[in-house]
Amino acid sequence: MAVYFSAIGSGLGDIVVSLPILQQLIARGERVYLVAKSERQENLEALLPGLTGIIREPDLDEENIDGSYHNFRAHPIQTTYDWTSPEFHRDFPGINIQNMLEIICRDFGLDVDFRRPLEPLPFTFHPEWSQTIVFVPGTVIDTKSWPVRRWFELYQALKSDGHRVLMIGEPDRAPPVKQLQELGVPWLATPNITDVVDTVSSCRAVVSVDTGIMHLSVHQNKPTVALFENSPLYYRPHPCCRPLFASPCQKECIEAFSFSFEHREKSPPWAWYHGQFERCTATEELKCMNSISVTAVLAQLKDFIEPVPHARPAVTAIGTGSES
Repeated sequence: MAVYFSAIGSGLGDIVVSLPILQQLIARGERVYLVAKSERQENLEALLPGLTGIIREPDLDEENIDGSYHNFRAHPIQTTYDWTSPEFHRDFPGINIQNMLEIICRDFGLDVDFRRPLEPLPFTFHPEWSQTIVFVPGTVIDTKSWPVRRWFELYQALKSDGHRVLMIGEPDRAPPVKQLQELGVPWLATPNITDVVDTVSSCRAVVSVDTGIMHLSVHQNKPTVALFENSPLYYRPHPCCRPLFASPCQKECIEAFSFSFEHREKSPPWAWYHGQFERCTATEELKCMNSISVTAVLAQLKDFIEPVPHARPAVTAIGTGSES
């Protein structure tokens, strides 16, 4: 009998936070199939030794599978609630994504221990990146973005102290990556998931917005400074992760946002949803993510990085306003 697994959402991060489930099932000798909701969840076979295969969701014949199918999107915590709604936070105060997976595993009869140390995926170590700090500014969901001005200030502060910085991401899909590339922040192409895993696993530390690569960095036990919106929903409390949370959204922004199931799972059967419904209407200076300061990020990084001798003089950052 085989086990067919479909993650809680359609993105890469939804698979990464589920890796403990897949790895523990594989370790028990189960024949495990990953049912992919979008192309972002394919091409992981080489990174998951023992995975039997990956099946695109539209190609799965649920009536004739030779085992059990665990579709995490079919659980009531997913079908009954909009996770941004007051009702969800009322019924599950302080919950995070790991707690949610624990609840679903328990209700689906899957014995998974989330207290075990994370088991990093296999990777090729690149010594030339061992002292590099990797930036991950890209996300298609605008509300998760840290302002480009902040990223550039951080880049210049690290550069002035002699640290090497590399940025990864997709310039053609994530405007912050393209803008920072144009400002001169060094960019490394990572055309496939193996390249991403090799990069974050080989570097000194990662600074990232809340995205799949951030979760991947944490899974690889890489020192990670994670920049979150005000909600701790996607924070996983692992020792390598240093979270920074933005201030709550302004009253006007909250009132303008529609808490509705209309925003959930609107993509076609085989497509990755781009989150266009979450465009932030606040000005650059008033965006909640702007409340995370460069000083705060540097303070979290200081335990991960050693001062580099013969640092270059500081240079002036772009933008206006003083560092808070």
